[in-house]
Amino acid sequence: MMPQTQGTVNASKLFATPGVQNIRYRIYPDNGCAPGDTTKIVNIFPSPTAVVGVSTPACAGDSVLISDTSSISGGTITSWRYDFGDATILVRTTNTSFLSYLFCTGNYTIKLVTTSNNGCISDTGYRSVTVFAKPVSLFGAATGLCIRDSVYITDTSSISIGSIANWRYDFGDGNTLVRNTNTPFYHPYNTAGTFILSLVTVSDMGCVSDTFRRTITVSDKPRADFTVTALNCLKDTIDFNHIPPAGTFNITGYLWNFDYATTQTTIDARKRFATAGVQNIRYRIFTSMAATVIPQKQ
Repeated sequence: MMPQTQGTVNASKLFATPGVQNIRYRIYPDNGCAPGDTTKIVNIFPSPTAVVGVSTPACAGDSVLISDTSSISGGTITSWRYDFGDATILVRTTNTSFLSYLFCTGNYTIKLVTTSNNGCISDTGYRSVTVFAKPVSLFGAATGLCIRDSVYITDTSSISIGSIANWRYDFGDGNTLVRNTNTPFYHPYNTAGTFILSLVTVSDMGCVSDTFRRTITVSDKPRADFTVTALNCLKDTIDFNHIPPAGTFNITGYLWNFDYATTQTTIDARKRFATAGVQNIRYRIFTSMAATVIPQKQ
């Protein structure tokens, strides 16, 4: 390989490879004397190669994992300078992976410049990142449920860009459901208590919403029952007496139905039947939550 030369008083040179370089410098006088001549050895240190990685998907408001696979052929890298493309600059002294937040949707270019222990600076490494929108989960649910009633659930979740791909419900009673449509539906609660109904939605780009929750209170139904006077003769007035149900209930009304013909709305009832035979007596208790029916008595 032929040596390269320059004929200027000062010189600049970009070396293609690191290593020891012999630099010879000569000055030519105009008095006929021999030229001045000197040779020096210069050690050219390698520059790092910056390589940055980003986990996917990148979703607005969520963290992304930044990883470094930069390298250097000789020496060590001592500094990593990140530019996240959103006016955020971070300088680190280690290449361990870390979490960074990108809050807004859009396209970003993450830049990385590394510096070696000899002060050599890498070219800029680039990584393009698209930050996708996250869904906002929201649903409505009917209140005032009684045991074995079904809650009616209506989804009103939304997303600013893209679409919602699935809806993940946790009903708080040991049951879960994943749906790919947001049409209204029913879910039954077979035990009384307080349940946390929650929803997480996932976009078509894999971005997961924050969890939306509603508290569902399911009340027990009182058991309606009554007694009948022992002597049930034709044209006698028969007393039907309310038996208080177990538990605590806000009772708001009563309904007696005698053979589906006549009714009374008092807590206890009295009835004289005009004809002999089997009579069907149905008794209902109304609470602030619902009405309870027992099997009819004869």
